[in-house]
Amino acid sequence: MIRNIIFLIVIGLFVSCSARKGLQSISPKKTLHTPEEIIDIMGKSKIVYTLDVLKDELPDSDSAPAVLSNQNYRVKNKDGFIIYGYELTREESEIFNKGEEKFKNNEFDQALTYYKQLYKMKPDYAYALIMIGDVFFNQEKYDSAGVYFQRAIEKNPISYTAYWFLADTYWKTGNRVEALKAITKAHVLNRNHPDLLNILKYYRSEIGIPWHEWEFNPQYKLAKKGNQVIVKFKPEWTGYALVKALWKYEPGYAESMIGASPDDYAFNLIEEAEAVFSLIAGSKEMGHIKKIINDGYFKEFFYYEIVARENPGALLLFSDDELDRVAEYVTRYH
Repeated sequence: MIRNIIFLIVIGLFVSCSARKGLQSISPKKTLHTPEEIIDIMGKSKIVYTLDVLKDELPDSDSAPAVLSNQNYRVKNKDGFIIYGYELTREESEIFNKGEEKFKNNEFDQALTYYKQLYKMKPDYAYALIMIGDVFFNQEKYDSAGVYFQRAIEKNPISYTAYWFLADTYWKTGNRVEALKAITKAHVLNRNHPDLLNILKYYRSEIGIPWHEWEFNPQYKLAKKGNQVIVKFKPEWTGYALVKALWKYEPGYAESMIGASPDDYAFNLIEEAEAVFSLIAGSKEMGHIKKIINDGYFKEFFYYEIVARENPGALLLFSDDELDRVAEYVTRYH
């Protein structure tokens, strides 16, 4: 049963898409519903859905965005990737700290000796390669610096620091196209790092490709009291909010769509697709999102705008091709 419907939205989009369990793919069990069908399901429900206008603008987030460590690396297994953090022994830490001290004092040759010693002791520690490269960078030996940053990337493809420093190296040598690619990849690998984003914006402005600032910040609230579900939303977010209410509260709805418990999924691409497609049908303000969908970048939109904002580490589990595709999305739509 549904009460107080503000307005109906109609859409004729039907898609088939996949979602990840955690971050693994599953297949939808049904075609996504149109907004008319969503309204019909609510009207026939035993749940009482009460709709109201959300008066206050909701903030982007109640907490500071998560920023990743520069010590992450990944290991491939039969199911995909597992993320670990580098750990140094006491002896290795002492060598690293000595190198850091020399580096901070601009004693670069001595720092280089310690970093190379560390890498010899721990050859799987790609971060040591980054520090070696950084010594060469500060000595303005950019060719050597670039070689070590590339080696670090080969050893640890999810090192945002390696891509960041490689970007700076390209920039110093005048290769602005490659610098922009590298800094964009670094940004994708640590989506919420403020310095990375500022550098990316600076590079874009210098090249003449200004950053387009926009956020996907859904404006709705859900609450349940007994058999009543209260759905509050800004008018342009009507379709999105109604879909979210069904997925959260309608008995059996989510299970019927994905063939599994929604509790098993941290982020659900099918749910988001249904919500977003209803959103763009009823809001003229969401034309940029409609273009993203029409251009075939909905998954990348989902990963970058929704998943990575809350859990940037999720993207570290993606293949290199998927990460490159997200970087391409950022370049095209921001």
